[in-house]
Amino acid sequence: MTRNEKLRRFFEIVPGFMTWSTILGLIIFSVFKPLWVAVFIICFDLYWVIRVGYFTTLLVFAYRRLNAEKKTDWLKKCRSLEGQGSLNYDSIYHAVMFPAYKEGPEVLDASINALIDSNYDKKKMIVTLTIEERAGDICWENAKEFQRRFKDTFFEFIITRHPDGLKGEAKTKGANATWGAMVIREFVDSKKIDHEHVIMSCFDADTCAEREYFACLVYHYITNPKRTRSSYQPIPVYNNNIWYARSIARVIELGSSFMQMIETMRLEKFVTFSSHSMSFKTLVDVGYWPVDMISDDSVIYWKCFLYFDGDIP
Repeated sequence: MTRNEKLRRFFEIVPGFMTWSTILGLIIFSVFKPLWVAVFIICFDLYWVIRVGYFTTLLVFAYRRLNAEKKTDWLKKCRSLEGQGSLNYDSIYHAVMFPAYKEGPEVLDASINALIDSNYDKKKMIVTLTIEERAGDICWENAKEFQRRFKDTFFEFIITRHPDGLKGEAKTKGANATWGAMVIREFVDSKKIDHEHVIMSCFDADTCAEREYFACLVYHYITNPKRTRSSYQPIPVYNNNIWYARSIARVIELGSSFMQMIETMRLEKFVTFSSHSMSFKTLVDVGYWPVDMISDDSVIYWKCFLYFDGDIP
């Protein structure tokens, strides 16, 4: 093993080593130093009481903010910005992409119908379904059926097939998303649309966008003086099919939803996660998503961070 590999392996071991050392240490010291163990456990419990109180407060604030913004007529606010610069509601396009592998048509159907139900002009949406070639012909035929059904609903409904085994690529969502983004770029350039006037949203195949999301996104994009140096992160709420899942899965997903809401109130920890949006100009400038690693959704943030020398508000 090289020095870097040994160092990496060392840091991989540290979290597990510390966890097991704490658990086994408490058992061993409870025999020889029971008072020390009792004090440690009391302090540890007190720490978690304070931490849970802190998290609960942030969760309440996040819920109240989310509830208030869901009731806001963002489309009306977008239209009120007319004449405040080169960017306005009529000049903005949404490029919404769903990288998919073997997700069934019932999953993608719900995601696309959520776009149709959104409070936004569908003729300003470029919807792209990018399918993995290795998923097989059935998935590709399903994609062509989606295009047939929805091609007249949106400004454009693009389907594309990401080739398998391209040099330098791993079998990751980021590789598929990058392929789809390059196809979108060809379309946008053919229509002579300024890249800064396109907001790119890369959604998981099962993402059902909230009704006011796109109007809210446009409002914040137009009013942000550093719009091309910002990422736009919706709050993931895992409740699409929650009543069809097992009870243990419901508990886990509710906990994950709560944690994502809490994270939105901790501005110092903001990093893109899962489904997210950004300026298409920025995406092109930084060279799209990484094609050789799993955590593409957060790595694109760090690519932007390095590209702009940390100047990301």
